[in-house]
Parts: sequence; structure tokens; C-alpha cells
Amino acid sequence: MAGVLLTHRECVGLLQPEGSPRCGLVAIDGRVPVPLACFPLAGGDVFIPAEEDGVLARMAAWRPVSIEFTGRDQAGSGRWTVRGLGLARPIHDPAGPWRLPRAARLAVSGRCGGGVRVVLARLHGYQEDPAVDLPMQRAGRPEARTETEGRT
Repeated sequence: MAGVLLTHRECVGLLQPEGSPRCGLVAIDGRVPVPLACFPLAGGDVFIPAEEDGVLARMAAWRPVSIEFTGRDQAGSGRWTVRGLGLARPIHDPAGPWRLPRAARLAVSGRCGGGVRVVLARLHGYQEDPAVDLPMQRAGRPEARTETEGRT
């Protein structure tokens, strides 16, 4: 299927508005990807809230994390995929210097687990072309094979 490669800036634009939660496939340190709630941040970083026990924050802290998001364009006709690789930094205080969006702060309010901010080095993506040219259908019936066809 025809499509176009997306730049970092185009990928950030697809993940906006900032602070809106999205489901992303997250793989920590090369492990099997799991779907998690993610909050895209300005510039392309992603915040992932941790559960109350803080296992995610401890497991991911200072390790490489890959993230993949998929979606449809605004018209709903074309699909896109955005991928990124970065380093997870633990966040224990969502009101701290990280300046998380309000929705992300609310997601961790009252939780001692905090979360991780994945500082993505670069986002890259692919967008399928909604107007794919399909080959023309054959007209008429297939002609019968003659006796000499197929012999060598």
C-alpha cells in the first residue's frame, strides 16, 4: 500500500493535543510490548502513569523504552503509525519541574507510584495513502486455452 514517511514534527502533530491520553504499545528494555495509557507531551516526550505500587516506575527507570501509537487521520480514511525510542526517567512528584499537563497530573494524583517520562530521541512514522490506486478489473471472460498451450 502506498504511503509517506513522517518527520518528527509531523509525528508530534499527530499525537497532539498535548496531555490527551492515548493507548500506546510500550516495550521496556526490549521486553514484550504491552498496551498502556500514555500522555504525549510537547516536543514529543511521553508520560506514562504508574500504578500505586510503583512497579512500572521502578522497572522502567533509566532504561530504554520503545513506544508505538496508531490512529486514523481526521477524515478517518488514512491510517498512521508513530514509533519512538527513548529513555524512561522516573517522576515521583507530578507537580514538580516536569510541568505535566493537567490531565496527566490528575492521572497520578493520590498515587504514590508517580510514573515515568519517556524522553524520546526522535519520533518517526508512516501514513498510509487513503487514495490507493487499485488495478482495473479484467473485462470479459478468460479465453479458453488451446491444445498447444501449456506443452513444452
